[in-house]
Amino acid sequence: MSKFLKYPLRFLNGLLDRIIAVLGVVSMAQFPQFFAQYLQRLGGHLAEAKFILLRYQLSADYFNLSLDEYISLHMNSGNEIFSSSGQVIAELVDRVAALEESFTALNGATPFNRWWVFLQEVDLEMLRETWSIFTPGIPTTIEGAI
Repeated sequence: MSKFLKYPLRFLNGLLDRIIAVLGVVSMAQFPQFFAQYLQRLGGHLAEAKFILLRYQLSADYFNLSLDEYISLHMNSGNEIFSSSGQVIAELVDRVAALEESFTALNGATPFNRWWVFLQEVDLEMLRETWSIFTPGIPTTIEGAI
């Protein structure tokens, strides 16, 4: 009787291992697709941030100011409204720099170090946004086999 109980448990143990292995392989094969969708989203955020920053740069150019001077005038205006808009522009400058750095690092990553670079550069909010509309796909490239 004890052999009978051991055999089904061994069978389930082996089955569970196989299920976990298959799920792991399928999940890992999805990373290149997820990475591509994340990179597209990151590029979109970067393009939009640059577009908005360009508008501020054009406004500064109109007044013959550098962007830094334009921001300083806003922040040191003594008016709470203009000061807060100067802070927003300064944060936008920082955001563009951070997005450019991440995009360059991720875009330049090789298939072998993408995981590591992705983990270093990931923006959690953008990760959630990408995951919420992620479309799975099993690639038929060498990268999918890695």
